[in-house]
Amino acid sequence: MRYKPFIVLFLTIFFLKIAGGQQYNRDSVSRLVDGIRKTSVDTGHIRQLRDLGYDIGENDSLLSKQLLTEALKKSISIKDAAAITNSYRMLGLWYSGVADRDKALEYYQASLQTAKRSDLLYLAAGAYFNIAVLDRKSVV
Repeated sequence: MRYKPFIVLFLTIFFLKIAGGQQYNRDSVSRLVDGIRKTSVDTGHIRQLRDLGYDIGENDSLLSKQLLTEALKKSISIKDAAAITNSYRMLGLWYSGVADRDKALEYYQASLQTAKRSDLLYLAAGAYFNIAVLDRKSVV
């Protein structure tokens, strides 16, 4: 039992060190963005922009929105319905995260319409889910 305080101290320091290593690093994110932008514009390129935009949303809201908007514009430019649908949905999530319900609903509805037009039922289901969650948040 004499070692218990030392074990607790060791574990606390260990976990704090791990948590500290996962801090947001703007320079590292900038290098990632530059690397993504150097690749050819295709669905993989757009998915990387969307994923990174979503991942950094809590740490860098403005860059997050910029990346998600860029992903949407590039999705539209290559006319990929699934990429467009997902980009609209991710922007809806971003607006939902900053508590702009009206703008979130606008993007979710755009996602839903694109999915329906392209017969992408699984993506339409996702849009319906996001709309339902948004409505639930406004009721609760």
